[in-house]
Amino acid sequence: MLLAALALAPLAVGCGGDDDDGPGSDAGTGSDGGSGPDGGGVLPDSAVALGQGFVLLRSSAAGHLLQLHFTHRGAAGFCSYQSDGPCQIETCLQGTESPRPGAGDVTITGTTPALAAPALSSGYADVSGTQDLWAGGEAVRLRAPGAMVPAFDVTLSAPGSATPVAPAGGAVNVTRGQPMTLTWSGGAAAGASTTYVAVLQTPSVVLKCSFPAAAGTGTVPGSAIMQLPAGASGMWLTLTEAYQRVDLAGWDVRFALRRFASTLTLQVN
Repeated sequence: MLLAALALAPLAVGCGGDDDDGPGSDAGTGSDGGSGPDGGGVLPDSAVALGQGFVLLRSSAAGHLLQLHFTHRGAAGFCSYQSDGPCQIETCLQGTESPRPGAGDVTITGTTPALAAPALSSGYADVSGTQDLWAGGEAVRLRAPGAMVPAFDVTLSAPGSATPVAPAGGAVNVTRGQPMTLTWSGGAAAGASTTYVAVLQTPSVVLKCSFPAAAGTGTVPGSAIMQLPAGASGMWLTLTEAYQRVDLAGWDVRFALRRFASTLTLQVN
């Protein structure tokens, strides 16, 4: 499924086609801090008139990956979102819409090097490379001229690196209905509004929780963990993220810059 691409992908996990958890949690703070640019709350499905999408760029010492995906409302790959405190629960329709809508050729500047993703009838191909695109705090601009999806021009501050303190290794076991507290160090880059994000990914549901990176700690509510299927296994991801959500004339589009901190196995009890 596309579910593993946004928050996970290797950096995208979320529904909608990236592979790591889906950009952004909309239950948190600030316009590019990883939780809804409008200060919180998930846009109701009924308010998404035309479709949704994401532009997701992740970078690390191991290299970078750019993923883009747009889907018409109700089509294969379309995702529904539910918020619970600092968390967002994502479920997506299986499959991939064909042909895929797009916003024209996408260019990204402020990174080293700059990137480009040409629009194709099949959507956008992933763009990857071996370079680490930023150190943290750089202004990264994402632009497209518009096509079926309207034009966009968004600038985010690149997130810094974080080190997980707990959980930090091995398998992560969570119990439905029981909260889990996370701790970490680092993550905040000069000039960047950055969140520390935990992604709990199972084959059918992705739970993404965002906390201010400078806080160093955050708690995933037991009520949010309750939404994960009992007995499911999957992946536990942590990352830092700069995020913005934009309404493009009826298209609900999420933009995210990410730097992964850890990837562990997940077991839901």
